[in-house]
Amino acid sequence: MVIDLESKTPMALIPIGSGRPTNVDVNSETNMAIVANSGDFRVAVIDLTKQTVTFSVRLPFFNSSLDAVAFNPVTNTIVAAGVLVSIFKTPYLPFKFIREPPPKCRRPFIFLN
Repeated sequence: MVIDLESKTPMALIPIGSGRPTNVDVNSETNMAIVANSGDFRVAVIDLTKQTVTFSVRLPFFNSSLDAVAFNPVTNTIVAAGVLVSIFKTPYLPFKFIREPPPKCRRPFIFLN
């Protein structure tokens, strides 16, 4: 849920997979939020200006928890942490240059080992 703090009213209710979100990180530089959902191990990026999901990806290798997520706009890197820690980049970052949702592709992220 996106809430306007001045008027204290909900602005948008945005569904992100099943289960409950466990962590949210807001980047004021890009006006984007990144959400970790522990129900289906999904990481979603929300454009707060447009109030839409820019992209969402399921992390199938997380099998018991997805507790925290963070975005670094300098390195265009997302860190997802639970029992495992994953650091990955996507070809759709940095977020500030995205105008349309990214095209669907089979593997929308690259793992860094």
